[in-house]
Amino acid sequence: MLRQRLAATALERLRIACLGGIGFSVLAAGYFALAHPDVAWILNAGVIIGCLYSLVVYAAVQRGRVPERWASGLATVAWSLGTGLTALGFGLTGRIEFTVLAAIQILLASLHLFRSWLLGSAVLFLALWMPIGFATYGGDFGLPAVAFGALYLVAAVMTVASGVI
Repeated sequence: MLRQRLAATALERLRIACLGGIGFSVLAAGYFALAHPDVAWILNAGVIIGCLYSLVVYAAVQRGRVPERWASGLATVAWSLGTGLTALGFGLTGRIEFTVLAAIQILLASLHLFRSWLLGSAVLFLALWMPIGFATYGGDFGLPAVAFGALYLVAAVMTVASGVI
């Protein structure tokens, strides 16, 4: 009974993640074109990849072609594409507003049903963001770094408190 409920929840969260990925792609493409025209072509190439991935996975979920055991992994790939793109944007532009998007992505990672996927997302996120942030801003990146760590602690508490695996 619990296994069936978790499987259905994982697929529904994957479906929502794909819709979010499509929405993020549309908004990000416009933002990059307007705010960062000098690097928009690089960033929008990533946006197109993320959007296509989300569309393909969403269609597969809708048709019932995604096994439940793949749902968390596919959702993590969608999340990772957005996280990587945001880190790339931050690295290319040095604009601190990308950290706001990063904070939102950390909160989205809390939707993982399983602690192992959340932990993997945290490791990937911190491995991308910490070197770029400290290389770009030096010690001034300390506050965003602490905030990222605190958000991951909140996400972990939320995941554990939800009572899932």
